[in-house]
Amino acid sequence: MKCRQTNFYVEQDRLPDILRAVLDELIPSYRDLPHFMGVTLIKADHGERAEVIATSFWDDGLEGSDEASNRFVDAVDRITGSNPSRRRFDTLYVGFRAGDGTFIQA
Repeated sequence: MKCRQTNFYVEQDRLPDILRAVLDELIPSYRDLPHFMGVTLIKADHGERAEVIATSFWDDGLEGSDEASNRFVDAVDRITGSNPSRRRFDTLYVGFRAGDGTFIQA
């Protein structure tokens, strides 16, 4: 499993704009790509700013995702005025409890 992580800082009042970019732009552009599994968006508060980490998960490779990722980075730059950092990772382990209580591992 592969993942792509985008990190950036944003003013707290711009968080709704970032969430809208993820929901309206990033996820729809990834949804039909081969190997796309899902995305997480987390934040840590740092006073008036928040650190945001968006991580997309892919079951095999990142083929075809560069263009969509670049559009998301452009949206982040437009909203925050910052240049987000991006990294690619190999996922070693994923485990979570589904809504029905089943523990899922990948």
